[in-house]
Amino acid sequence: MKIRNIITLILISVFLYNCSNDDDSSGPQSLRSENMITHFSISVGEDTFIGEIDQDAKKIIVLTSDIDLPDSVIPNIEFSEGARISPNASQAQNFNNNVSYVVTAENGNRATYVVNIVRSSNKILSFNISYDDNTYVGKIDESSKIIIIETYGLEVHNSIVPDITIAPEASISPSVSASQDFNKEIVYTVTGQNGDKAVYTVKSINTPLSSEKKILDFRLNINNKQIEGIIDHEKLTITLELTNEYVSFIVPDIEISDKATITPDPNENQDFNLPVEYTVVAEDGSSNTYTTNVIRKAAIYYLGGVTHNGSPFPDTKYFVRSTAYVRGILIDLDVQNSKVVLENNINSYELVIEEYSSEIDEYGVRQTSFKTNFPENIITATDYKLKYKINNETIVESDFYVDILSENAPDIVSTNQSTYSYMDTLIIEGSNLIPGLRIPVESAIYQYNESYLSVNPEGTQLQFEMNLNILMFPSWAGRPSPQKTSIILYKDGRYGETIIVDFD
Repeated sequence: MKIRNIITLILISVFLYNCSNDDDSSGPQSLRSENMITHFSISVGEDTFIGEIDQDAKKIIVLTSDIDLPDSVIPNIEFSEGARISPNASQAQNFNNNVSYVVTAENGNRATYVVNIVRSSNKILSFNISYDDNTYVGKIDESSKIIIIETYGLEVHNSIVPDITIAPEASISPSVSASQDFNKEIVYTVTGQNGDKAVYTVKSINTPLSSEKKILDFRLNINNKQIEGIIDHEKLTITLELTNEYVSFIVPDIEISDKATITPDPNENQDFNLPVEYTVVAEDGSSNTYTTNVIRKAAIYYLGGVTHNGSPFPDTKYFVRSTAYVRGILIDLDVQNSKVVLENNINSYELVIEEYSSEIDEYGVRQTSFKTNFPENIITATDYKLKYKINNETIVESDFYVDILSENAPDIVSTNQSTYSYMDTLIIEGSNLIPGLRIPVESAIYQYNESYLSVNPEGTQLQFEMNLNILMFPSWAGRPSPQKTSIILYKDGRYGETIIVDFD
């Protein structure tokens, strides 16, 4: 009895144990409850960013540096075995906005994870400043966090709003809209979305605007003659040493400092008999004002066989006994012991002055003119100069040489008439006569050679039919008559003796 009861109890216990195991495998209490995301990452190009999962807060933080994410990215997600996820892990998402994933366990428990993309970059991506229609690009050294800007003329600009680009989601201080004086070092602090800070220092390497404001060269071009102004940069004056030059309607040649400007326009005509002010403005805005000043020098500037004022250059070839007209400046023959001589290194001849005139012009300058005759005793030479002397000290001499020929010089003895009319014949008697005449009348000079007149083989008679130019005769040209008229022997550019007759 006892043994049978013990066996029965053992069998009942085995049966109850097996029944208990069957209930655990088929009842609701066996379903899994895990609903976790265990891995999250996204890939852009060759870069992969792994999310940091906060299981308590159900947040996934993905640090993507400063890379711009495309609008459609398929993530890589791992989650609890047996659970399901919505939206589908293989579905592309726009992670530029927060994305939520719901993970449901086998037993129906749900967990909602929020994916947050954090751009951790705290970089300045570009830095430029602009002024005077120019943009200067900063060179960014990420290792030293120094931004170098090579500028030009920055020193005159102390308030500039820069053009700054920083990483997305980052912030910067001071504000990008704040104006700064970049002549000084400026510090910017960039804070990434994750709170990391980077401090950049902006330094300018500036080439200052030029302060040069000089007139470097000043010239007047008069009758193909260059007159160079004497420039005093301390007194800011330009001295023009002139004689008789006409300077009341002249365009100067001016050279100024590089990058400077000048007013008035150097291409404008000016009256340099009066002071003219030129203001030179440097690139940096500073300026100098120069004033022109004319100094007239004594000079013998004209020698001619006629009084024709239109001749810009002297006539310098003469026979003895010829008549010459001289003009000069600052020559006063009323001064005691003053004289005009014709002189070279060997010979000196004091000239007899006739028809002397000395007047002060409208600019206060003495203008002198006179007539003289080269006497017969002058020795032939080509290097004579006219000199104005006081007490035998030379005050001024001509800048041209005078060529005098004495051998076989023509000599007028007489004319066939004292008064001539149109169609008359002029006959000159003398010796060594030459086949050439010059006849100045009013503002014209009539010149004739052997084509229009004749000289006999002995050179004792010159004959000229006066039927070529009716305007030489005042009665035909509406001028008072008779009129004293010079007839000058002239050949190959050399003046000979002059006779005075009346033209009717």
